[in-house]
Order: sequence, then C-alpha cells, then structure tokens
Amino acid sequence: MVKAIAIKGSNKSVVATASYTFGHKVTTIAAALALADGEVARFDGKVVAVYQYSSNLYVTDEAGDYALIYGSLGKTYSNGDVVPVGFYGTKKLFNGLTEFEAEASSFAASTEAESAVSPKTVKVSDVTTAIQNHYVRIEGVTLDPTDKTITDATGSLAFYNSFKVTLPSASATGSVEGIVSIYNNLQLLPIVFSEGTSVDMADADAVRIEAGRGVIEVRGSAASIAERSSAAAAPRRPAPASTLSASAAAPPKWWSADRRPCDDKSLIHIIIASIPHSDGGRGLRSRPPFFLCSASIAHGVAMG
Repeated sequence: MVKAIAIKGSNKSVVATASYTFGHKVTTIAAALALADGEVARFDGKVVAVYQYSSNLYVTDEAGDYALIYGSLGKTYSNGDVVPVGFYGTKKLFNGLTEFEAEASSFAASTEAESAVSPKTVKVSDVTTAIQNHYVRIEGVTLDPTDKTITDATGSLAFYNSFKVTLPSASATGSVEGIVSIYNNLQLLPIVFSEGTSVDMADADAVRIEAGRGVIEVRGSAASIAERSSAAAAPRRPAPASTLSASAAAPPKWWSADRRPCDDKSLIHIIIASIPHSDGGRGLRSRPPFFLCSASIAHGVAMG
C-alpha cells in the first residue's frame, strides 16, 4: 500500500492511498507451485483453461502441469481458452489441496483459443497427490452412488459431485472424466460419466457388428482405434509374406472434414451405421463410417 499527500505552505491535500501487488513473476505452473505458501505469483507464461465451475478455474500449461485458480474472477473461460498473462494468485493450501487465490482485477477476457484439452487416461492406482488438479479419464470403473466411490481393477477412489453433474442413481459401469482433488484425502470431482465400454477396454476379437438399423459409437484415442481396427481386420491365418505389402501393415490415418489428419492424442468418435440399401435382394448394406476428431469437432472420413 502506498500513501501520498501534497503540502504547500500551510495547505495539505487529503491522503491518497493506492494498493499494488508485486508478485513473483513465473512463466510456468511448476515455478508457481514451487513458491512458499502465502507468496504471490504473477503468471507471465501461457496457460490454457481446462474447466471452470463457479469459483474454480483449472488451467494447464505446455509442460502439462495443472493448477487451480480459486476466486470470483468475473470472467468466463472455456476449455482451450488462453488466459491472458499478467494475472495474480496467492498460493495457499486448503485441506491438503494446493490452490492460487485469485486477484480478480488482474484477469482479462480471453482473446485466443487453442485445441480443447483432452483428459489423460489413468487407472485408479495412478491417482496420487502428485496429479492433484489434473484432468483425467478412468475407464472400466464401477460408480457406486451410495458409497460415493469409483472402482476399477486397481482399486477404489472416493468421488464428490462438486460440479453438480448428472450421475447414475444406481451402481453403473463405464468411464469417468474429472479433476483429481484433495479434501483431506484424495477424491475425484466428476465432469462426465459415460456408461458402457470404450474401445480401449474392448477385445477386438470379441466385437462383431451385425447388419441392422442403428448407430454404434466407439470412443478412444486415434492410436488405440487404429491398432484395434487393424487387429480386427487381420486374417485369422497369416498370409504368406510374399503377398503382404508395406502399406498393408500401416495403420489408417484419421482425417477431419477439413482434410487435416487428427493427432494421435486426439479423441476420436467413430459412428458406424447400417442402413437399408437396395442391393439386388441381399438386404442391408453398411454405409461408410463417420469419424469425429475432438480437436476439430468435425465429421471426417478414413483415408488408408
């Protein structure tokens, strides 16, 4: 706080008071996390919004570190929005969780956006304090709304519906995306729960798509879909080496509607449908699949 007064002869002005925040300039979230509790960080490096709910803003940077900015910001950010540099946050520990209490006046509206941030797929056993405030996805879990736990083959983890999302009212199996948090103990804050089995959990040899009317959605990473698609299409008996070409072994590329290849880390939605089609009395014929690349949010086609 700075105070000033002007004096001329016997005349005195009123005392003017102004408050300024002088924080530690940091260019990465890791540097901000390294500060002592109670110290102020001025974020001068690029950070991207991941999820915002009420007073909670979760951000990440290019190094893949995450932070929770807490407070009434007066600004709304969507997943992928770049938060303008120069904002302040005081590092604090709240019931075991590291957060940065925001100085609201230092936040500006976003004028730049990047690709939406996708969650990292982990197992329950991977959830530790080291990844607090991280955006994660856990597959093959059973959500128990009575015990408030999610369980996979590696263990159980408490969850708390802090973001007031719609969750099953009875025990259900599927995948969950959310934020790793701490309230004295580790817990997950769900953002979305999807019932069913993802492609990453499925055995390609056990999957069959029969001709019929309807749509099947398969969700997973581009790399895993390509791997499983290639495995499912492989002949049961190996063909002679002389008949195999180098291109036959290459996994397919997934292309968005604007003809740009999807990143292997992108989330791919494959829509496969069978529709009635006149085929000389042979019945139904499958239409070509449609692909949705999460980075571009657009339908596309498979290019070999």
